[in-house]
Amino acid sequence: MRDAGAVLTSVTLRAACRLADGDVDVVIDAVGWLNENRDMSEWTTRQLPVPGMHTKWLGSHEKLLRSLVGRDISLETRPRLSVAHFTYTDPGYLATGARRHDAWTTGDRHAVAYRPRNILIVENRDCRLWFPAMPDTVVVEGGGKAAASSLSGIEWITAAERLVYWGDIDADGFAILDNLRSVLERQGIRVDSILMDAAARGRYADLGVDRDRRGALLTPSTARLSNLTFNEAEAYASIATAGSVPFRRIEQEKINLADAKAALIEVLNR
Repeated sequence: MRDAGAVLTSVTLRAACRLADGDVDVVIDAVGWLNENRDMSEWTTRQLPVPGMHTKWLGSHEKLLRSLVGRDISLETRPRLSVAHFTYTDPGYLATGARRHDAWTTGDRHAVAYRPRNILIVENRDCRLWFPAMPDTVVVEGGGKAAASSLSGIEWITAAERLVYWGDIDADGFAILDNLRSVLERQGIRVDSILMDAAARGRYADLGVDRDRRGALLTPSTARLSNLTFNEAEAYASIATAGSVPFRRIEQEKINLADAKAALIEVLNR
């Protein structure tokens, strides 16, 4: 590692010694490559052509690599811009035959087809693509845990009169909702939710699952989510508890979109 140009301290050496043999080889190659390539402005962190280093490896070892080379790689590479995909649902607009689906990249300045009064943020692409017609509404694909940071900077989203979130009834879905509220409500933006309470959990219990897409059992969650309503918190507790539960997830795409539209109308009419 020293021959590759690594900055070795007792802390970095102990961290390196805990690596698997294959990871040590990657670290040495990465340190050598980074010391030979000082200008990384043409790449994002995911594009760095370091032999043997895949993007997930860098995500897991970036802190160690930063210590070994004495540089913050994320500050030297170009930013990976976020893209918000969204669907127009206003029936008057749709009657014109114009495009139904659109996208917004960080830094874009193009105008949206119409300024929505209502924003519905969903997680599943099918739910976004096929959401039924709704006046004055745009349905936005949230992007998971990055939703708060990526959407909070889009002015036509934060300027809408009503912002509603709909995600899975599972630990991740409630964590995303909690974080979205934490970020947006500091900007004075209220975030409602649909189909993420105890009533929805009971109504759609027959759609519940206890395994992920790879077949692994879903695990309890110990995260404390302080930005949930009472009914949301009740649903979260019922699927996140460490005790025995019939299921830990209801995927939003399994719920009839007509039910989602009715729930959205109910929330908007309050």
